[in-house]
Amino acid sequence: MTVLECMQSDLPVVKCKDGRYREMEFDEVLRFAEQKEPAAMYEVACRYKDGSDGAQKDAQKAFALFSEILNYEKNVPALFWIGFLYMLGDLGEDREAECVPYFEAAKDLGDPDAALELGLLYEFGDYVGQDLEQAFHLYLQAYQGGQQEAAYFLGRMYYLGRGTQENEVEAFRLLKEASENGFKKANRLLGSLYGYGVEGYLEVNIDLAMQSLRCSGERRSGSMVCKRMYLRFS
Repeated sequence: MTVLECMQSDLPVVKCKDGRYREMEFDEVLRFAEQKEPAAMYEVACRYKDGSDGAQKDAQKAFALFSEILNYEKNVPALFWIGFLYMLGDLGEDREAECVPYFEAAKDLGDPDAALELGLLYEFGDYVGQDLEQAFHLYLQAYQGGQQEAAYFLGRMYYLGRGTQENEVEAFRLLKEASENGFKKANRLLGSLYGYGVEGYLEVNIDLAMQSLRCSGERRSGSMVCKRMYLRFS
């Protein structure tokens, strides 16, 4: 079944990963998968994808199982991973653009990870026409859906005025959240905001600027990030 046929069908939507087979030995899970149990098929596909828990890494086998699951249900994680395998080139370097409809389908079913991946594709024009406003809205959808890394990408868009109006207050809030969640790249831009301040909102704090830049891994911790140079060198 194609992704379009799957989306147009009345099959049930499954958004959560079913962990009932997670602790089983590979051969045991494989037996359930051969009986066309979608949750077992998903578990086996993930093990082939990662080369873990008794399975040798095999992108083609993972793809086949993820795809077969779509005959039984609109499995959102399976749609995402099919898109991801295409995007990585694991299914052929000439087929990378085929990731887009799978990410779109997963995004339409509420997957924030797919929304984030699509945002990156639209921001940089990979396999789709570059559309900064669309990228911004996809990052926002991902963030509102609970995708923690999206705070960085959304904050960066506000910081640079990229796809939306520049808003350093929102940029600071989101980048600080991303930093607190362990996303080191956010510290580089936080260093700039602390270093220059935000009028009426954030006072200049060189100590916090230096600390943020050091946490980002920036080699020259005394330097500040210039917006017009950020995209080129980040």
